[in-house]
Amino acid sequence: MNCRRLRRITLSVIPKHTNIIMRGDKSDSIFFLIDGRVKVYLTNDKKQEVILNYLAPGECFGTLSIFDSQPRAASVMSLTECKLFILSGETLLKILNQHPAVNLKIMNILANKVRNLTQKIENFALKGVYARVASTLVGLATIQDGMMVVEPRPTHKDIANMVGASREMVTRVMSEMALQGHINKGGNSSIINHDFEEDKKSVL
Repeated sequence: MNCRRLRRITLSVIPKHTNIIMRGDKSDSIFFLIDGRVKVYLTNDKKQEVILNYLAPGECFGTLSIFDSQPRAASVMSLTECKLFILSGETLLKILNQHPAVNLKIMNILANKVRNLTQKIENFALKGVYARVASTLVGLATIQDGMMVVEPRPTHKDIANMVGASREMVTRVMSEMALQGHINKGGNSSIINHDFEEDKKSVL
């Protein structure tokens, strides 16, 4: 990749709780998350929110509009201060034309998005609240020092918005998981017992 193309990649620092993308926007840039955490979400006319996903460093967003030239399908907000590499859709398409290996990487990203969406549809259609919360927590976790950690820990309201349940129901489910020893709170994080992955299967 030549230096001229690299100069078209912008490094941006985004403050906490900033809307990076708004649903309906007609921009086509792609964003690579270097540091921080963001949420992908939808809202309706009543300001009710559904959280589609949380993204961590190493992930990217904004890919769909590059290929279908349609407005943004969802909004993205920073949950912490974030560092992002931003690349215009035009520049990315030129890179894809000249570097087939990048094509395969983008195809893999899009395939994972479809796979995750399929899992979410299955969760909503076929699973109870306990199972949806369990699946969401495991999906949000990363391995840190050999432990499964969800950090920063989402609020019960955020989890409720992800699994399609009331905050009160999620609070009851989380309390039950804690009593069963599946999760432990520590600072701004939740630590998931490794046995939870096996125990979770019995309720899925």
